Amino acid sequence: MENALRFKNYQYFIGGSFFTLLGDYIGFAALNWVIWTHTSSELNLGIINFIRLLPALFIGFLGGALADRYNQKKLLILVYLLIAVFNFALFYIVLNKNINIFLIGLIIGLRGLFVEMEPSVRNSLLPRLIEKEAICSAVSIYTSVLNITAILGPALAGLALAKMDSGFLFLFQFLGQILVIISLFFITGIQEKNQFLSNDKNVNNLNYKSVVLYIKENPDLLCTFIAGCVLMLFLFPYISLMPAFVKASANMGPETYGRFLVIAALGTILGSSLISFLRKKIHALFILSTAVFASISFIILGAVNHILLTYIFLFLIGFFSQISRTANRVYFQIKSPNEIRGKLMSLALSDRGFLPFGALLAGFIAHKLGMPKTFMIFGICSLSLLIILLITYQVKERKVSNEVR
Repeated sequence: MENALRFKNYQYFIGGSFFTLLGDYIGFAALNWVIWTHTSSELNLGIINFIRLLPALFIGFLGGALADRYNQKKLLILVYLLIAVFNFALFYIVLNKNINIFLIGLIIGLRGLFVEMEPSVRNSLLPRLIEKEAICSAVSIYTSVLNITAILGPALAGLALAKMDSGFLFLFQFLGQILVIISLFFITGIQEKNQFLSNDKNVNNLNYKSVVLYIKENPDLLCTFIAGCVLMLFLFPYISLMPAFVKASANMGPETYGRFLVIAALGTILGSSLISFLRKKIHALFILSTAVFASISFIILGAVNHILLTYIFLFLIGFFSQISRTANRVYFQIKSPNEIRGKLMSLALSDRGFLPFGALLAGFIAHKLGMPKTFMIFGICSLSLLIILLITYQVKERKVSNEVR
């Protein structure tokens, strides 16, 4: 497997990504902590994260369509610039103690339009910075950087929240966007038009209906996509409610909040690091199986009442869920025809559209039943759906195998 870091453009890309991801994790931790400390409501946490994530339901498709048609580097710079504007607005509002849930929700919602457009554009640009043989390495390295910042970000946020005004954490997020914009200007040799566009106009005019049909004709991609949706709906929203979970399990302050996020992130970085060595094993069955283990860990997390066991199962949730998620992204990259890569990747990433509904539902249930029961309910729902999907996939595979014979 070729190392993506051999390519200079990718070096600039990943260097800038480090700073913006670090700022994003600091800002994410700060946002949830600010909402929790000012409202003490799981429901408000769920509502704010619903607003934050709602654009994931539809805006990624626009990002994919634009990425297939326009210069992806310039488009990505524009997206980061607009995100930076909204991050600066958050910095100003929180620093001046103007904690208005409606106003914060409005800014978060508008920012989310561009935040959710970014992955589709970024994933379309990524293969143009490297050779095809380095795609697995590139995705794995990016995910590792993402998870390193997922450790550093919450740890720094936890320390900073205990020492300084929470408003300054949004300033760090703003500066991260500025640094990634600067790094993108160093990337050279990218053609004005998408170099992967075919000379066949019929191919270039493929719409999302054709892309959906392509996924339906590949049962492995369909099962992989559905598994991603299940995880996004039932497992990944737990991070949004972590401040409430800290109170329910430890009743401690921002340092414990940061520590819980770091433990989960340690699991994710180990999981994503293994993907580079497991490329030949990446297929639908592997992705489904790791998602099942993540769901089991989630159920146990809701049942345990000991700080050490909480650490262990937070780690395991991060580990198995990240293996499944990263393998999902790598598998779609490998299976994506170049001429529809932007649209196909935006469709693959649209599983994030289930996150806002998961966050809102989790906030509502936690408000009524508490965090431990919410985790157990969500884990059981996830496990049940994944087992059904796993059985269905194996039945289809046997049917196809018998037809070939």
